[in-house]
Amino acid sequence: MYCIHCGAQNLDQARFCALCGQAMRDLSGAPSPAAADQVRDRPYLAKPARRSPLRLKLAGGLILLIAATGAYLAYARFFSSPGKIAFVSNRHNPEDDEDLEIFVMDDDGSNVQRVTTESERALLPAWSPGTERIAYITLGGSLNVISPNGSAPFNLAQNVDAQGSWLRSFDWSPDGRKIAFSSQGQFMVINSDGTGLAALGPGSYPRWSPDGRWIVVVSEQFPNDEGSEIYLTDPDGGNRVRLTDNSEIDFPLSWSPDSERIAYFSGSEESGTDIYIMNADGSQRRSISQTDENEFALFARWSPDGRMIAYVSISESDNRSAIIVVRQDGSLVTSLDNTPSEFITLSWSRDSKNLLIVDGRDDPDPENCRGDCNLEIYKMAVDGGQITRLTQSLGLDASPVWSP
Repeated sequence: MYCIHCGAQNLDQARFCALCGQAMRDLSGAPSPAAADQVRDRPYLAKPARRSPLRLKLAGGLILLIAATGAYLAYARFFSSPGKIAFVSNRHNPEDDEDLEIFVMDDDGSNVQRVTTESERALLPAWSPGTERIAYITLGGSLNVISPNGSAPFNLAQNVDAQGSWLRSFDWSPDGRKIAFSSQGQFMVINSDGTGLAALGPGSYPRWSPDGRWIVVVSEQFPNDEGSEIYLTDPDGGNRVRLTDNSEIDFPLSWSPDSERIAYFSGSEESGTDIYIMNADGSQRRSISQTDENEFALFARWSPDGRMIAYVSISESDNRSAIIVVRQDGSLVTSLDNTPSEFITLSWSRDSKNLLIVDGRDDPDPENCRGDCNLEIYKMAVDGGQITRLTQSLGLDASPVWSP
Protein backbone atom coordinates (compact mmCIF):
# COMPACT_ATOMS: atom_id res chain seq x y z
CA MET A 1 0.00 0.00 0.00
CA TYR A 2 1.15 3.55 -0.67
CA CYS A 3 -0.15 7.10 -0.56
CA ILE A 4 -0.14 8.75 -3.99
CA HIS A 5 0.04 12.20 -2.42
CA CYS A 6 3.13 11.94 -0.23
CA GLY A 7 4.52 8.47 -0.92
CA ALA A 8 4.13 6.89 2.53
CA GLN A 9 4.18 3.11 2.24
CA ASN A 10 3.33 -0.08 4.15
CA LEU A 11 1.11 1.47 6.80
CA ASP A 12 -0.58 -1.78 7.87
CA GLN A 13 -3.37 -1.59 5.29
CA ALA A 14 -4.56 1.62 6.90
CA ARG A 15 -7.59 3.36 5.46
CA PHE A 16 -5.85 6.70 5.30
CA CYS A 17 -2.22 7.74 5.12
CA ALA A 18 -0.81 8.34 8.61
CA LEU A 19 1.06 11.41 7.41
CA CYS A 20 -1.20 13.28 5.02
CA GLY A 21 -4.64 11.69 5.41
CA GLN A 22 -5.30 10.71 1.79
CA ALA A 23 -6.89 7.36 0.96
CA MET A 24 -4.23 4.64 0.77
CA ARG A 25 -3.91 2.71 -2.48
CA ASP A 26 -2.36 -0.54 -3.58
CA LEU A 27 0.39 -0.56 -6.20
CA SER A 28 -2.18 -0.65 -8.98
CA GLY A 29 -3.63 2.63 -7.78
CA ALA A 30 -6.83 1.16 -6.32
CA PRO A 31 -7.93 2.31 -2.87
CA SER A 32 -7.11 0.04 0.04
CA PRO A 33 -9.82 -2.46 1.04
CA ALA A 34 -10.34 -0.48 4.21
CA ALA A 35 -10.93 2.67 2.18
CA ALA A 36 -13.37 1.08 -0.28
CA ASP A 37 -16.46 2.04 1.69
CA GLN A 38 -15.22 5.61 1.94
CA VAL A 39 -14.61 5.75 -1.81
CA ARG A 40 -18.18 4.66 -2.52
CA ASP A 41 -19.50 7.40 -0.27
CA ARG A 42 -16.95 10.01 -1.39
CA PRO A 43 -16.31 9.36 -5.11
CA TYR A 44 -13.51 11.88 -5.39
CA LEU A 45 -11.34 9.55 -3.29
CA ALA A 46 -11.31 7.18 -6.24
CA LYS A 47 -9.44 9.85 -8.21
CA PRO A 48 -5.77 10.57 -7.58
CA ALA A 49 -5.94 12.28 -4.20
CA ARG A 50 -4.26 15.63 -4.46
CA ARG A 51 -6.40 18.41 -3.13
CA SER A 52 -8.68 17.39 -0.28
CA PRO A 53 -7.89 18.53 3.30
CA LEU A 54 -5.46 16.23 5.01
CA ARG A 55 -6.26 14.12 8.05
CA LEU A 56 -3.44 12.89 10.14
CA LYS A 57 -4.46 9.39 11.30
CA LEU A 58 -3.05 8.64 14.70
CA ALA A 59 -2.72 5.14 16.20
CA GLY A 60 -5.86 4.21 18.09
CA GLY A 61 -8.09 6.05 15.64
CA LEU A 62 -7.21 9.67 16.42
CA ILE A 63 -7.48 11.74 13.23
CA LEU A 64 -6.28 15.29 12.99
CA LEU A 65 -7.39 17.44 10.09
CA ILE A 66 -4.50 19.07 8.30
CA ALA A 67 -4.45 20.96 5.02
CA ALA A 68 -2.86 19.19 2.07
CA THR A 69 0.87 19.35 1.49
CA GLY A 70 1.30 19.31 5.20
CA ALA A 71 4.58 17.56 5.05
CA TYR A 72 5.76 19.99 2.47
CA LEU A 73 5.12 23.02 4.61
CA ALA A 74 7.42 21.58 7.19
CA TYR A 75 10.14 20.66 4.75
CA ALA A 76 11.00 23.83 2.78
CA ARG A 77 12.64 26.99 4.14
CA PHE A 78 10.48 30.03 3.51
CA PHE A 79 12.96 32.89 3.88
CA SER A 80 12.79 34.08 0.31
CA SER A 81 13.04 37.05 -2.00
CA PRO A 82 11.88 38.01 -5.47
CA GLY A 83 13.70 35.87 -7.99
CA LYS A 84 12.94 32.26 -8.81
CA ILE A 85 10.12 30.03 -7.58
CA ALA A 86 10.41 26.24 -7.42
CA PHE A 87 7.23 24.20 -7.54
CA VAL A 88 5.76 20.77 -8.30
CA SER A 89 3.65 20.16 -11.40
CA ASN A 90 2.35 17.60 -13.86
CA ARG A 91 1.85 20.25 -16.56
CA HIS A 92 3.98 18.17 -18.92
CA ASN A 93 1.50 15.29 -18.55
CA PRO A 94 -1.72 16.73 -17.06
CA GLU A 95 -3.69 13.52 -17.51
CA ASP A 96 -1.48 11.71 -14.98
CA ASP A 97 -1.59 13.10 -11.45
CA GLU A 98 1.21 10.74 -10.42
CA ASP A 99 3.70 12.14 -12.94
CA LEU A 100 4.97 15.03 -10.83
CA GLU A 101 8.25 16.84 -11.48
CA ILE A 102 10.06 19.89 -10.11
CA PHE A 103 9.85 23.11 -12.14
CA VAL A 104 11.21 26.63 -11.65
CA MET A 105 9.86 29.95 -12.90
CA ASP A 106 10.51 33.64 -12.48
CA ASP A 107 8.56 35.28 -9.66
CA ASP A 108 6.14 36.84 -12.16
CA GLY A 109 5.20 33.40 -13.52
CA SER A 110 7.28 33.64 -16.68
CA ASN A 111 10.17 31.51 -17.97
CA VAL A 112 8.89 28.17 -16.66
CA GLN A 113 11.52 25.43 -16.92
CA ARG A 114 11.43 21.77 -15.99
CA VAL A 115 14.18 20.73 -13.58
CA THR A 116 13.75 16.98 -12.89
CA THR A 117 13.06 13.92 -15.03
CA GLU A 118 12.33 11.30 -12.40
CA SER A 119 10.77 7.91 -13.00
CA GLU A 120 8.91 8.38 -9.70
CA ARG A 121 7.08 11.38 -8.31
CA ALA A 122 9.37 14.28 -7.42
CA LEU A 123 8.09 16.09 -4.33
CA LEU A 124 8.79 18.87 -1.84
CA PRO A 125 11.35 21.18 -3.51
CA ALA A 126 13.51 23.17 -1.07
CA TRP A 127 16.13 25.72 -2.14
CA SER A 128 19.56 25.61 -0.57
CA PRO A 129 20.36 28.85 1.32
CA GLY A 130 22.62 30.00 -1.52
CA THR A 131 20.09 29.03 -4.25
CA GLU A 132 22.73 26.93 -6.03
CA ARG A 133 20.75 23.72 -5.50
CA ILE A 134 17.26 22.37 -4.92
CA ALA A 135 16.68 19.40 -2.64
CA TYR A 136 13.66 17.15 -3.10
CA ILE A 137 12.42 13.66 -2.37
CA THR A 138 10.88 11.03 -4.64
CA LEU A 139 8.04 8.62 -4.11
CA GLY A 140 10.56 5.79 -3.88
CA GLY A 141 12.21 7.25 -0.79
CA SER A 142 15.28 9.02 -2.11
CA LEU A 143 16.65 12.38 -1.01
CA ASN A 144 18.21 14.26 -3.93
CA VAL A 145 19.80 17.58 -4.86
CA ILE A 146 19.93 19.19 -8.29
CA SER A 147 20.91 22.50 -9.86
CA PRO A 148 17.98 24.79 -10.74
CA ASN A 149 18.81 24.39 -14.43
CA GLY A 150 18.45 20.61 -14.14
CA SER A 151 22.15 19.81 -14.21
CA ALA A 152 24.25 17.89 -11.70
CA PRO A 153 21.54 15.67 -10.16
CA PHE A 154 22.82 13.83 -7.12
CA ASN A 155 21.27 11.23 -4.84
CA LEU A 156 22.10 11.91 -1.20
CA ALA A 157 20.29 9.03 0.46
CA GLN A 158 18.21 6.09 -0.69
CA ASN A 159 16.21 3.87 1.64
CA VAL A 160 18.42 4.83 4.53
CA ASP A 161 16.21 2.92 6.93
CA ALA A 162 16.51 -0.87 7.03
CA GLN A 163 12.77 -1.05 6.37
CA GLY A 164 13.23 0.84 3.11
CA SER A 165 10.82 3.53 4.19
CA TRP A 166 10.45 6.90 2.51
CA LEU A 167 12.17 9.97 3.93
CA ARG A 168 9.53 11.72 5.94
CA SER A 169 10.99 15.22 6.05
CA PHE A 170 14.12 17.25 5.54
CA ASP A 171 15.56 20.71 6.15
CA TRP A 172 18.69 22.50 4.94
CA SER A 173 21.13 23.81 7.52
CA PRO A 174 21.39 27.63 7.36
CA ASP A 175 24.89 27.44 5.85
CA GLY A 176 23.76 24.93 3.21
CA ARG A 177 26.38 22.38 4.17
CA LYS A 178 24.08 19.77 5.72
CA ILE A 179 20.54 18.43 5.47
CA ALA A 180 18.59 17.04 8.41
CA PHE A 181 15.91 14.46 7.62
CA SER A 182 13.91 11.75 9.33
CA SER A 183 12.85 8.20 8.61
CA GLN A 184 10.94 5.71 10.73
CA GLY A 185 11.05 7.83 13.86
CA GLN A 186 14.77 8.60 13.65
CA PHE A 187 16.31 11.88 12.59
CA MET A 188 19.60 12.07 10.78
CA VAL A 189 22.05 14.60 9.34
CA ILE A 190 24.05 14.23 6.15
CA ASN A 191 26.53 16.52 4.40
CA SER A 192 25.15 18.07 1.24
CA ASP A 193 27.78 16.17 -0.78
CA GLY A 194 26.42 12.83 0.50
CA THR A 195 29.14 12.15 3.08
CA GLY A 196 28.97 12.01 6.84
CA LEU A 197 25.58 10.37 7.37
CA ALA A 198 24.85 10.34 11.12
CA ALA A 199 21.84 8.95 12.98
CA LEU A 200 21.11 11.30 15.88
CA GLY A 201 18.37 9.54 17.79
CA PRO A 202 14.58 9.50 18.05
CA GLY A 203 12.65 12.25 16.33
CA SER A 204 10.82 13.24 13.17
CA TYR A 205 10.20 16.38 11.10
CA PRO A 206 13.40 18.26 12.03
CA ARG A 207 13.53 22.07 11.85
CA TRP A 208 16.89 23.81 11.89
CA SER A 209 17.09 27.13 13.76
CA PRO A 210 18.13 30.07 11.53
CA ASP A 211 21.36 30.55 13.51
CA GLY A 212 22.25 26.87 13.02
CA ARG A 213 22.65 26.13 16.72
CA TRP A 214 19.55 23.96 17.28
CA ILE A 215 17.20 21.47 15.71
CA VAL A 216 13.64 20.88 16.93
CA VAL A 217 12.01 17.51 16.32
CA VAL A 218 8.73 15.79 17.17
CA SER A 219 8.83 12.98 19.70
CA GLU A 220 9.48 9.56 18.22
CA GLN A 221 5.98 8.40 19.16
CA PHE A 222 4.35 10.74 16.64
CA PRO A 223 1.77 9.98 15.44
CA ASN A 224 0.21 8.12 18.33
CA ASP A 225 -2.89 8.07 20.50
CA GLU A 226 -1.23 9.84 23.43
CA GLY A 227 -0.21 13.07 21.73
CA SER A 228 3.27 14.12 20.66
CA GLU A 229 5.94 16.35 22.13
CA ILE A 230 8.55 18.77 20.82
CA TYR A 231 12.24 18.35 21.65
CA LEU A 232 15.25 20.61 21.13
CA THR A 233 18.70 19.19 20.35
CA ASP A 234 22.15 20.26 19.22
CA PRO A 235 22.86 19.60 15.52
CA ASP A 236 24.88 16.58 16.66
CA GLY A 237 21.92 15.17 18.62
CA GLY A 238 23.26 16.13 22.05
CA ASN A 239 21.75 18.23 24.84
CA ARG A 240 18.25 16.94 24.14
CA VAL A 241 15.61 19.03 25.96
CA ARG A 242 11.87 18.42 26.08
CA LEU A 243 9.94 21.63 25.33
CA THR A 244 6.30 20.49 25.66
CA ASP A 245 4.62 18.10 28.06
CA ASN A 246 0.88 17.51 27.67
CA SER A 247 -1.66 15.10 26.23
CA GLU A 248 -2.20 17.12 23.05
CA ILE A 249 -0.56 16.87 19.67
CA ASP A 250 2.32 19.36 19.57
CA PHE A 251 4.03 19.95 16.23
CA PRO A 252 6.80 22.48 15.47
CA LEU A 253 6.20 24.61 12.41
CA SER A 254 8.53 27.58 12.14
CA TRP A 255 11.41 29.34 13.90
CA SER A 256 11.44 33.10 14.36
CA PRO A 257 14.19 34.71 12.23
CA ASP A 258 16.22 35.52 15.37
CA SER A 259 16.05 31.87 16.55
CA GLU A 260 14.52 33.01 19.85
CA ARG A 261 11.02 31.56 19.44
CA ILE A 262 9.17 28.65 17.88
CA ALA A 263 5.70 28.65 16.35
CA TYR A 264 3.83 25.35 16.65
CA PHE A 265 0.34 23.97 16.64
CA SER A 266 -1.23 22.12 19.54
CA GLY A 267 -4.59 20.42 20.00
CA SER A 268 -6.59 17.33 19.12
CA GLU A 269 -9.33 16.10 16.84
CA GLU A 270 -11.90 16.76 19.53
CA SER A 271 -10.83 20.29 20.47
CA GLY A 272 -9.31 21.51 17.20
CA THR A 273 -5.85 23.04 17.03
CA ASP A 274 -4.42 26.49 17.66
CA ILE A 275 -1.14 28.17 16.77
CA TYR A 276 1.14 28.85 19.73
CA ILE A 277 4.43 30.67 20.22
CA MET A 278 7.01 29.68 22.81
CA ASN A 279 10.56 30.67 23.60
CA ALA A 280 13.27 28.33 22.35
CA ASP A 281 13.61 26.94 25.88
CA GLY A 282 9.89 26.08 26.02
CA SER A 283 8.88 28.97 28.27
CA GLN A 284 6.19 31.65 27.83
CA ARG A 285 3.79 29.68 25.65
CA ARG A 286 0.82 31.61 24.31
CA SER A 287 -1.80 31.17 21.61
CA ILE A 288 -2.01 33.60 18.70
CA SER A 289 -5.04 32.04 17.00
CA GLN A 290 -8.62 31.37 17.97
CA THR A 291 -10.57 28.42 16.60
CA ASP A 292 -14.04 27.08 17.19
CA GLU A 293 -14.91 23.40 17.56
CA ASN A 294 -13.94 21.40 14.48
CA GLU A 295 -11.66 24.19 13.28
CA PHE A 296 -7.94 23.71 12.90
CA ALA A 297 -5.20 26.33 12.75
CA LEU A 298 -2.15 24.86 11.02
CA PHE A 299 1.09 25.50 9.16
CA ALA A 300 2.28 28.74 10.70
CA ARG A 301 5.11 30.53 8.91
CA TRP A 302 7.04 33.42 10.44
CA SER A 303 7.65 36.41 8.16
CA PRO A 304 11.34 37.09 7.42
CA ASP A 305 11.15 40.46 9.19
CA GLY A 306 9.89 38.67 12.32
CA ARG A 307 6.82 40.90 12.73
CA MET A 308 4.07 38.61 11.38
CA ILE A 309 2.97 34.99 11.26
CA ALA A 310 0.84 33.50 8.49
CA TYR A 311 -1.19 30.37 9.07
CA VAL A 312 -4.03 28.35 7.58
CA SER A 313 -7.36 27.87 9.35
CA ILE A 314 -9.61 25.03 8.18
CA SER A 315 -13.23 24.37 9.05
CA GLU A 316 -13.93 20.65 9.06
CA SER A 317 -17.68 21.20 8.89
CA ASP A 318 -17.69 22.83 5.44
CA ASN A 319 -14.18 22.04 4.13
CA ARG A 320 -13.45 25.74 3.73
CA SER A 321 -10.08 27.32 4.37
CA ALA A 322 -8.76 30.73 5.29
CA ILE A 323 -5.26 32.18 5.10
CA ILE A 324 -4.68 34.44 8.09
CA VAL A 325 -1.79 36.81 8.83
CA VAL A 326 -1.39 38.07 12.39
CA ARG A 327 1.10 40.04 14.44
CA GLN A 328 2.97 38.31 17.26
CA ASP A 329 0.29 39.35 19.73
CA GLY A 330 -2.37 37.64 17.62
CA SER A 331 -3.92 40.83 16.23
CA LEU A 332 -5.11 40.53 12.64
CA VAL A 333 -3.12 41.95 9.72
CA THR A 334 -5.12 40.47 6.84
CA SER A 335 -6.98 37.33 5.83
CA LEU A 336 -8.14 35.55 2.71
CA ASP A 337 -11.37 33.94 3.82
CA ASN A 338 -13.50 31.17 2.42
CA THR A 339 -10.98 30.09 -0.19
CA PRO A 340 -12.11 27.09 -2.28
CA SER A 341 -8.62 25.64 -2.19
CA GLU A 342 -8.08 22.33 -0.50
CA PHE A 343 -4.35 22.30 -1.20
CA ILE A 344 -2.95 25.36 0.53
CA THR A 345 0.72 26.16 0.95
CA LEU A 346 2.43 29.28 2.25
CA SER A 347 5.77 30.84 1.32
CA TRP A 348 6.91 34.33 2.31
CA SER A 349 8.82 36.75 0.10
CA ARG A 350 11.99 38.00 1.74
CA ASP A 351 10.62 41.53 2.00
CA SER A 352 7.62 40.13 3.95
CA LYS A 353 5.21 41.83 1.55
CA ASN A 354 3.82 38.78 -0.28
CA LEU A 355 2.85 35.16 0.22
CA LEU A 356 2.82 32.37 -2.33
CA ILE A 357 -0.36 30.30 -2.08
CA VAL A 358 -2.02 27.49 -4.03
CA ASP A 359 -5.70 28.03 -4.70
CA GLY A 360 -8.63 26.76 -6.74
CA ARG A 361 -10.44 30.08 -7.15
CA ASP A 362 -10.26 29.93 -10.95
CA ASP A 363 -11.70 26.44 -11.21
CA PRO A 364 -14.84 26.39 -13.41
CA ASP A 365 -16.84 25.46 -10.30
CA PRO A 366 -14.76 26.62 -7.32
CA GLU A 367 -17.59 26.32 -4.82
CA ASN A 368 -18.22 22.65 -5.54
CA CYS A 369 -15.00 21.18 -6.99
CA ARG A 370 -14.17 19.60 -3.59
CA GLY A 371 -11.05 17.52 -4.03
CA ASP A 372 -10.77 17.98 -7.78
CA CYS A 373 -10.12 21.71 -8.15
CA ASN A 374 -7.93 23.12 -10.88
CA LEU A 375 -5.16 24.43 -8.68
CA GLU A 376 -2.85 27.28 -9.61
CA ILE A 377 -0.12 29.28 -7.86
CA TYR A 378 -0.91 32.84 -6.77
CA LYS A 379 0.90 35.72 -5.11
CA MET A 380 -1.03 37.33 -2.25
CA ALA A 381 -0.08 40.84 -1.11
CA VAL A 382 -0.11 41.07 2.68
CA ASP A 383 -1.01 44.76 2.52
CA GLY A 384 -4.50 44.75 1.04
CA GLY A 385 -4.71 41.08 0.08
CA GLN A 386 -4.42 41.59 -3.69
CA ILE A 387 -4.20 38.24 -5.50
CA THR A 388 -2.05 37.81 -8.63
CA ARG A 389 -2.20 34.58 -10.61
CA LEU A 390 1.24 33.24 -11.56
CA THR A 391 0.53 29.92 -13.30
CA GLN A 392 -1.91 28.77 -15.96
CA SER A 393 -1.84 25.11 -16.88
CA LEU A 394 -4.16 22.17 -17.32
CA GLY A 395 -2.19 20.23 -14.74
CA LEU A 396 -1.58 20.52 -11.01
CA ASP A 397 0.73 23.32 -9.87
CA ALA A 398 1.58 23.14 -6.18
CA SER A 399 4.18 23.35 -3.42
CA PRO A 400 5.73 26.71 -4.48
CA VAL A 401 8.70 28.15 -2.62
CA TRP A 402 10.64 31.33 -3.34
CA SER A 403 14.39 31.18 -3.78
CA PRO A 404 16.39 32.70 -0.89
